Amino acid sequence: MNPKGEEFGPTRLYEVVSRNIDSSAAGIRDRIEAALTKFCQGTPAADDITLVIVKRLAEASEVSMAANT
Repeated sequence: MNPKGEEFGPTRLYEVVSRNIDSSAAGIRDRIEAALTKFCQGTPAADDITLVIVKRLAEASEVSMAANT
């Protein structure tokens, strides 16, 4: 929550992830943590924070098909 009592929420999380979708998993984590820190403005967390970030690599056939189009 921020000082106004607003939660970061899924919409803000989606926005951060979508702006950084091409980053590595660690890069996405860093951007989320930075956005949370900025949003909270020093307000202590009311609960723990857990992130699980999974990125899937394209199949070799998908990559070659995309390259041929």
